[in-house]
Amino acid sequence: MVPNPVRDDVERYLHDLRQVVARSTREAVMVAVATDIGAPIDKELLAEPVLPVLPVPPGLGPDIEAADLLGLAVQAVTAADERHAEGMYFTPRPVAEAITAVALSDGPEDWGSAPSHEYILDPTCGGGAFLLAAARWLAEQGLSRAAAVAKLRGVDLDPLAAATARMALGSWADVDPDNVNVRAGNGFFIDELFADHARSEKVIYTAIIGNPPFQNQLGETTARSAEDTKALRSRFDRARENQATSYTGKQIVRPYTDTAALFLLDAHDRLADGGVAMMILPQSILATNDTQPIREIVSADSALEALWIADDAGFDASVRVCAPKLRKGGRQQSVARYISSIPVFDHVVPPASPPSQWSEFAADRLGVPRVKVSSSQTVADLAGATAGFRDEYYGLARVAQEAQEAQKTATEQTAPEKHHGPPVRLITSGLIEPLDCRWGIDSCRFAKQRWEQPSIDLTALADDGRVFGWVEARRVPKLLVATQTKVIEAIADPDGNMVPVTPVLSVEPENVESLWHLAAVLTNPVTSAVALRRTAGAALAANAIKLSAKQLLALPVPNGGAAWDRGASLAKELASSSHLTAPSDRDTLLVELGAVMCDAYQVAPDELLDWWTDRLAIDSPVVRAVRSRGKIESDG
Repeated sequence: MVPNPVRDDVERYLHDLRQVVARSTREAVMVAVATDIGAPIDKELLAEPVLPVLPVPPGLGPDIEAADLLGLAVQAVTAADERHAEGMYFTPRPVAEAITAVALSDGPEDWGSAPSHEYILDPTCGGGAFLLAAARWLAEQGLSRAAAVAKLRGVDLDPLAAATARMALGSWADVDPDNVNVRAGNGFFIDELFADHARSEKVIYTAIIGNPPFQNQLGETTARSAEDTKALRSRFDRARENQATSYTGKQIVRPYTDTAALFLLDAHDRLADGGVAMMILPQSILATNDTQPIREIVSADSALEALWIADDAGFDASVRVCAPKLRKGGRQQSVARYISSIPVFDHVVPPASPPSQWSEFAADRLGVPRVKVSSSQTVADLAGATAGFRDEYYGLARVAQEAQEAQKTATEQTAPEKHHGPPVRLITSGLIEPLDCRWGIDSCRFAKQRWEQPSIDLTALADDGRVFGWVEARRVPKLLVATQTKVIEAIADPDGNMVPVTPVLSVEPENVESLWHLAAVLTNPVTSAVALRRTAGAALAANAIKLSAKQLLALPVPNGGAAWDRGASLAKELASSSHLTAPSDRDTLLVELGAVMCDAYQVAPDELLDWWTDRLAIDSPVVRAVRSRGKIESDG
């Protein structure tokens, strides 16, 4: 969480506001707050009733601190569930000012002489934290407060938030809120909100900054409506019509694309050549499949100049965040990386050469070894991969039973023609360790309850044709791969008697004879490092791997050879190692497998193997013992 920059007496004041709004309205409370601090009242709020004076904490008055209080207050009077659904989270002043300074530091040399039609935009301005930061920065460059505010434009979907931003800037600059260019509306469609856009007059956005709403599309309350998705697809597809990109005519707004990421693409489209965009975004934008089109489009004609990566969870949203700085039309060179706790940019990493993917910046932060693999094949050349979604998850949850009950159900089946064979095992991520299936050994959580041996009788699924067909298709020899893990963790199902529970991935070889070779590919330090470098930022935990089926299929496989064959043999031995009672015996086999697969990939094992075994929590004496027996080539 963000260290709270708010004094205790201000926090108590905001708490009192939450109590008052329960007996009144958000709008009336905000009028009272503005009245108390001497801020001008926005004309949209003039009809609101006047509440009794609320005691403002000592030291606050009609000054810049008062302007900040308005932004805090509008969040305080907005219900938590509404803030979550809309992705509305207040940006602490130190964060907004630090990001704004990085974004604007190398803009026009003389902002005062910049043409009147050039602006700084925040398309999701909320109570005005970033607009205030930009106004203060411009004032430091010599502009009057009124002139600084005149260079700003803001939009927010919440009319009260937009009114609050107008009052905050009006209070700070001592101007009429009616003269502040902040509008209520959809930040994706600002052409409808400003008169010069409507008249097709020339408007230049020199910088676009902000903290757009984080709206995870897997969340029930934050997912976009079908109508919103249709409008956004029309907006971004239309923007690509006259651009020769690889995504012309293809879907950019994907089912799980976070709304915040779309605001980065929107900023890219609006910026003038040479302009800068810098926004607070979830770290998932660095890596996820659904944001890949956005990364590729903005990278095609913009330079990534800087990247701030927060090293803890941010804001009330408890989401890890980042802020890429992109310059439209810039030439890609080195990238300045800022890695720090919110809210201070206190640790500047030396500029890095631009990596092939944004996720590699987060991977560098995690200390993931760089791996160069020369391979002409990927997992996709040997197998297919898939995972279930909501329908499969809830379909399995509906008929799940403990193994004993499922077996009883199957045995009592009175209509043989409807019988679909013995029960199958349900496998969650929690039951997967590297080549070690924990079903029947460890319990697991599934569908809000704990299970000892989760299973299903397929007959019970017969009335759900879609899910039944999906389960039947999974009853083949395969590997099951967990998600949200420190290394890639896979188990083998040579008999086809296991069913993956969402989000477990199913890797199904085209030729069953390659099953154990694929098992070795998914149980070694090379592919774990490659996977984390490609997906860092996508998982819930900062240092976890979260692969999609597409990303798993893109992992490299060796170019053949005896070492890979030896790895396949070790993988098979590990998967059938019930005779190994001592954990150190399994660890020894894992270390040997990791070393052999480094050889198969023609990658030096030392640093890589140490990194992998450390993440597996394998004692270093085991590694040293394997080295001493000549299993690992070592410079030491």
